[in-house]
Amino acid sequence: MVQMLALASNYPMNIRKYAAGRVGRSWSGEERVLELLRNKKVPRELIPDLVSSVSWAWRSSVKNEAASYLPNHAIGTTRAAPTMSELNLIKPDAAQGKLVFIKSCALCHMVGTEGKDFGPKLTEIGSKYAKDGLLNAIIHPSDGISFGFEGWEIRMKDGTATSGIISSKTESSLDIKYPGGISQQVKVSDISSRKQMKQSMMPETLYQTMTNEDLANLLEWLQNLKKK
Repeated sequence: MVQMLALASNYPMNIRKYAAGRVGRSWSGEERVLELLRNKKVPRELIPDLVSSVSWAWRSSVKNEAASYLPNHAIGTTRAAPTMSELNLIKPDAAQGKLVFIKSCALCHMVGTEGKDFGPKLTEIGSKYAKDGLLNAIIHPSDGISFGFEGWEIRMKDGTATSGIISSKTESSLDIKYPGGISQQVKVSDISSRKQMKQSMMPETLYQTMTNEDLANLLEWLQNLKKK
């Protein structure tokens, strides 16, 4: 509610932009973003921030529709996923790969103490997967969802909805984790339904935000993260 008030208030622009960038961080928030954009209820200068707030939505339809409201938007061609053979032609730089992790992966994964606690920890991921396995996990995250990291769509009795990972539960409450390491506790008595998602909470199009060089560097760094 505070975020919504800030969008159309006399708050300083930096606060309004921050608020716009947080609206779409839940299932119901994604729907709210589309509603605001469709009905032109957000100032033009805040549209890029509002669109950015759904950049991690697992539903590509949400991201694509939101992006269509950007000024001078042009629908681009989806880039084909690179193959390991193509990436092997690039001389990788592990140090640069760490920077790619910080930019593109740390919102949801941890390596040691760095990153956010949402998805599986990657501290020793190189001991589990070779580079081809790591690449497949990035391009096709729904092919192998780790136990305990399944996404859930949760609808509340008040009509709102959210999606996240159920990190713990009791007879009376659920603890839900969201990208960025944010957690929320909800009462079981307030839930009308919950449904496990077939898709991973990790975006299927994450690789689209990286160049082939970025991917080669990231794979090199991740593959070196092994048990000591």
